[in-house]
Amino acid sequence: MLTIAVLKDTAPGEKRVALVPESVKRLTKLGAQVLLEEGAGELAGFTRRQYEEAGANIVRIVFALDRMEGAKENVEKAGFSYAALLTKEDLGI
Repeated sequence: MLTIAVLKDTAPGEKRVALVPESVKRLTKLGAQVLLEEGAGELAGFTRRQYEEAGANIVRIVFALDRMEGAKENVEKAGFSYAALLTKEDLGI
């Protein structure tokens, strides 16, 4: 499954967003998983509800994680949900 992460832009004055809800809807219908950082799209005039209805999974934070032993479990134990952007199979290992 293809996973697409949409980050909230932090550049001063930036109002654009990488994916609008209609694009999210099309991608999820094709089988992609869309992760949207909380707040992404708000300055462009889109609501969280619009993205959720389009099929996006809203996440509080997007980060890279070195998958050392216990890392996933520690993230979940801290109260965050965890979704892998790449798997071993994606990397061919």
